[in-house]
Amino acid sequence: MKQYLPLLLAVALAVISCDDDSSGNNTNNINNTNNTNSHCGNGIVDAGEECDRNGTITATCDEIVPGSTGVLSCNPDCSLNSSQCVTATCGNNVVDGDEECDGNATITDTCADVVPGSTGVLSCNNDCTYNSSQCETTTCGNGVVDTGEECDGNGTITDTCDDVVPGSTGVLSCNNDCTYNSSQCETTTCGNGVVDWNEECDGSNLNGMECGDLLPGYVGVLSCRNNCMFDVSGCDEPLCGDGMVQGTEECDGMDFDGLDCADYGNFSGGNLACTSSCTVDVTACLPVCNVEGFFSTCNIMGGADECCPENGMASDCTNFWSDGMGRCMQTCGIDDDCGWNYYCASEVMDHCYYKFCGDGAGGTPVNQGCTLGGNSGWCYPLWRAMDDMGICMQSGTLSHGDPCVSDPANPVDGVVGVNPAQQCDDGMCVTATGSINGTCVDYCDPLAAYSGSDSCPAGWNCLNTSDLDWDTASSDYLFREADFGYCYPMTDGQHSYLTEGYVTCDVITGTPIKSGGSCPAGETCKYNVLGTLTGLCMATQATPLGQGDTCVRPTGSTEEYQCMAGLECFISDPFHEVDMSDPAMACRKVCNAEAGLTSNPACAGLMTSESTPRPYVCLTTSRFFTTNNVLPNNGYETESLPSPLGFCVPPQ
Repeated sequence: MKQYLPLLLAVALAVISCDDDSSGNNTNNINNTNNTNSHCGNGIVDAGEECDRNGTITATCDEIVPGSTGVLSCNPDCSLNSSQCVTATCGNNVVDGDEECDGNATITDTCADVVPGSTGVLSCNNDCTYNSSQCETTTCGNGVVDTGEECDGNGTITDTCDDVVPGSTGVLSCNNDCTYNSSQCETTTCGNGVVDWNEECDGSNLNGMECGDLLPGYVGVLSCRNNCMFDVSGCDEPLCGDGMVQGTEECDGMDFDGLDCADYGNFSGGNLACTSSCTVDVTACLPVCNVEGFFSTCNIMGGADECCPENGMASDCTNFWSDGMGRCMQTCGIDDDCGWNYYCASEVMDHCYYKFCGDGAGGTPVNQGCTLGGNSGWCYPLWRAMDDMGICMQSGTLSHGDPCVSDPANPVDGVVGVNPAQQCDDGMCVTATGSINGTCVDYCDPLAAYSGSDSCPAGWNCLNTSDLDWDTASSDYLFREADFGYCYPMTDGQHSYLTEGYVTCDVITGTPIKSGGSCPAGETCKYNVLGTLTGLCMATQATPLGQGDTCVRPTGSTEEYQCMAGLECFISDPFHEVDMSDPAMACRKVCNAEAGLTSNPACAGLMTSESTPRPYVCLTTSRFFTTNNVLPNNGYETESLPSPLGFCVPPQ
């Protein structure tokens, strides 16, 4: 290689020595315009080139072909190719160049594409741009009728069925998409002879109505107007004294509408009379014996044949009653003349009557054995505890659990010759629903049971039914009922009809009364009725509520109680509650109201949240529901033996 190096250097020097930078001396010089060094395709826009490959294009169609749009490209000779540049022609119904549209038919976008979140109608302007003026962003469901909505909730409807469905009536509602729902709008056809839903009548079709149906007592001709509404112009008020029975008249003069004495009661004959007010007078009718049954209401002036005989003995229509009504009572000479549960009472002039008992009647205490005409019985307590009275109910010989028959349609009361072996011994016959066949369940003394002397058989406990006696005529008529008990099974399935068992308990201590100890797992002691401290062990929720917590008392046997042991869901603040139809409820501590209203030990430590706290009081349930929370009073008597059951509540 070294031998050639001098030769290469010599050649190179010779070449250099031949070069002349003078522009006038060499026609191949780069300054010669006819001989350039540009290379089309090298990716560099050299002098004389418009482009060099597509990536070097910086111009636009509009610069090369004014008014056009499209894509410029580069020709192989490095000149620009404008064949893809299109000059828009707005109005030719073809979307050219930079046009957004060309006529409405060419629109492929929606309002939401142009104005996000909007709805409506997108149109094309004359300059081939979009017109979004009808695109509205609505918020269906905000309760405001926005543009594009017919409504937004039923409360925003201002139109009627007739506005939406001409000629229709009904109820126009709002769909979830804020459009009208006219499915309840109906076009009726008054005049088709059919009484449609919004018509009172249609032509001669009066829908079975008469003048008296619309205007009580009126008579005449009821007709139908052209608008299918009743026309009462032909109805007239009846005229008492015109000799014709009309409207509500029972009679008019000698017109008794074809009726006689027999149509107005148990009369064998006689004559009806008509009063000046067109009502029937039956005083001249002759009565017959047709009033049957002990203590049935009768006409005191009916005579000897007013009441039918009982047990082969005559019956009188007696007037021993404070309400002034007559009652049929069987006459008697000895106790055996009277039927089951009665005796011959000299107190009512030798008529068969109930034997009263209890301290209030100067006899055997209630819920204890008694004697009735030489027969043993049970002093069954009457209505109010404060009366301390009962009726001696005759005892049979059937024991607790024995089969028995109870037939309300054919009661044994007052019937002579009833077999004691078919009646329960100091108990009642409990039957399945709709059946007369049952089993005997013993009565018991609930107060004795509460004190620890439960007389019910093993597996049964004494249930106290004493409640507050509600009277719909007066909110103050809430006297406590007498304590009355009957044996109830303690566990499920011990009786064919009393299928659910309940354990009685002391609502103050929470302890089961008969068995002691504690309520079954998952249960706490809750009150059963409002007149007693005897409660029942009931299922309580796993996480019970505490003192003062808002609660709801169960309404069904399968629901769990919400309040913890010792608390009951009851009226939260009776002294200040303004709506006793729906009072506020809270978990309140149970207390023995007999221990006093104030300073009751059960309420100790419970204070109001006022700036100056006050202690809670123990209010008897007898005072929760009366005006001003006083003891019940019926106008002539005040409750003297209120309920011992109370709740600790804020003071008055």
